[in-house]
Amino acid sequence: MDPETTAIQKIQSNGNRPEEWLEFLALQQSKTAAGLTDESCRHLLYLYERAVSQIPAEENKKNFSYAQLLVDFAKLQTLVSPQDL
Repeated sequence: MDPETTAIQKIQSNGNRPEEWLEFLALQQSKTAAGLTDESCRHLLYLYERAVSQIPAEENKKNFSYAQLLVDFAKLQTLVSPQDL
């Protein structure tokens, strides 16, 4: 199993905490920051979509890390044109 899948499974087993997803996504972004290609951008979008869909919104609506994750996701979406998705 690759390290990314292992990390996601650990986050899920810990209850999909926004803080853990935010840390994981920041690490993934830092790996691609120097060369953000269309493919890496689409992969990051996939990871953000996965995080947002798995974090219970109602429980975390006042959580700063959850809010930051949503903002970062929105910023990333602005980098990708609708045709690229």
